[in-house]
Amino acid sequence: MRKRLTNLYIKTTVVLGLVSAVITIIVFLSGKSRARDFLQNESVPTIKQDSLGNQNPLVETWKFSVNDKVESIGFSPDGKVLAIVTDQNTIEIWDAMTGRKLHHLQSWSKIKCLKFSPNSQIIASGHTDKKIRLWNLRTGELAYILEGHKSTVSAIAFSKDGNKLFSGGATQDGSLKCWDVRAGQLVYSTGRISEYIKSIALSNDEETIACGGGYNGINLLDINGNHLEVLYDVKDSWPIKHILFSDNDSSLVEISDMKDGVRKWDVRQKKILFEKRCPFYDPEISSDATGNLVILKDQNLNHCTDSKNADFWFWRSETNYFVEKMKGTEAVVSSNGQIILVSSINKELVIRKSNRSFVIQNAHQGIIGYLAISNDNELAASYSCDGIVKIWSITESNL
Repeated sequence: MRKRLTNLYIKTTVVLGLVSAVITIIVFLSGKSRARDFLQNESVPTIKQDSLGNQNPLVETWKFSVNDKVESIGFSPDGKVLAIVTDQNTIEIWDAMTGRKLHHLQSWSKIKCLKFSPNSQIIASGHTDKKIRLWNLRTGELAYILEGHKSTVSAIAFSKDGNKLFSGGATQDGSLKCWDVRAGQLVYSTGRISEYIKSIALSNDEETIACGGGYNGINLLDINGNHLEVLYDVKDSWPIKHILFSDNDSSLVEISDMKDGVRKWDVRQKKILFEKRCPFYDPEISSDATGNLVILKDQNLNHCTDSKNADFWFWRSETNYFVEKMKGTEAVVSSNGQIILVSSINKELVIRKSNRSFVIQNAHQGIIGYLAISNDNELAASYSCDGIVKIWSITESNL
């Protein structure tokens, strides 16, 4: 009797072990399936990576030092000027062609948003003191101070001809305002249409304005400020951080301010085409001009003080896939989506162009905190946390 019980116990143990193993395999395969869905690689081209050490394929054209802590950098639309925003409420304007400092634009409150006019003649800055400042880039003089918002100016956008400026207010404001840039006067104000406005986008035909922030959806207005409709998901509303129109204005890309992720809307049918959850909370964003390629960046790591790389996730709106994951200190994509620039904690600079990837070692002596690419894709800028800014030539002949 005891022997039969012993044999039964052994058989039961073996069966349970086999069942457990099968369950483990199923879970593992299921997890791999979900991982493939989350990080789909079929859209990623095969990239040849050339590790070039100190033999730099990029031509370092100029470098200069900035005394104050840098908060952002960006090229003018014509690529001739680099603007550097500092924590001392200043905008430093540098000639990207000669490496010469042109202007030191001093304001008296924190800069929350910055835009060049399309002709690169005016730069507009939105501030925490509820004001917008328009600067003449030729003379460096303050042309106008635009007043009327009840809270921080959190978003600005120029019309294509540069004659109109649209601005949005933060919490306790939530209005969209249109300004005459040449006269420095208010054209119209919508009143409060959202909890706050964090992003403003104009359609390519400039017949529609999209703006949003908070949980109120995307407000669509005509160019004269008349409200058209709201793109809003009743079941799952997201706080909006960034809005982009597609090439033909038929769709909008919406990027969340939280961990919700990215969405693509059909504007005409007012429905969500697809969406993807973000792998981390409150991402920083870099994207091409139409939202075809979006880089989501984990902003929990400080640009200069953290001693490890952040995660970057690359999302393509055509396929609704995170097509790649990378690590680094900063990542940007060009306006046409053809060039990607990534920096890493070990001071490398990686440029991807024409399906090739070049790694430049020792690009800076300090950790690289900010990057920018000119609209003509000929220049790149990098800022390291030792205060050095470098301008690089990234033309085809150099790669």
